[in-house]
Amino acid sequence: LAQLVIVGSNPTARVRSLADLGVTIVANVGDIELREWYAMARVAVVPLRHGAGVKRKVVEALREGVPLVTTPVGAQGLPGLSAVASVCGTAETIAAAVVALLGDDVLSAERSAAGIAYAGAHFSEATLRSSLCRAMGVPDATPSTPLPLVGLSREADQGGARSVPGEGVARATTLMRATTLMRATTVPRATILPRVAGAPRLD
Repeated sequence: LAQLVIVGSNPTARVRSLADLGVTIVANVGDIELREWYAMARVAVVPLRHGAGVKRKVVEALREGVPLVTTPVGAQGLPGLSAVASVCGTAETIAAAVVALLGDDVLSAERSAAGIAYAGAHFSEATLRSSLCRAMGVPDATPSTPLPLVGLSREADQGGARSVPGEGVARATTLMRATTLMRATTVPRATILPRVAGAPRLD
């Protein structure tokens, strides 16, 4: 028998009332506890109706290898998602997709592997590093390669290395530190990228 668990921050009174119907409500979990819930899940359902851009919940489910059922809103910004997940436009089709995944071990395993591969191809450290380099107008770089910063003069790391306009970041500075430093500059919205794997979750 399947159990429905709703995990998220600040559930409304209407959502909390579903506990009376046998639904488990888990509110305001941290990263570690959230990953534990993903590890126990057979299907991740992200039934978003509003929003824009890449959804953190969707990428998390893919990364954790949990077969995903979502909506066209949840699929925004993720080209080709329908090839690795169920993208459904109505409550009825969402329910049918969940039932199909619960009842088919082969399909579930295929979707799990496909989701992990999709997340790795689109949100791995190497992929995000390449996107960042393109946004900065520099060749693709390894983490130890200097990255230019514009209009910035501040400590580049706790060791005291400094970056001034035109000099880039010291070679010892990692790409993640460079990304952090860039938040202090004025950059186009299109260059604000998701964090790399292992960092805090996407918004």
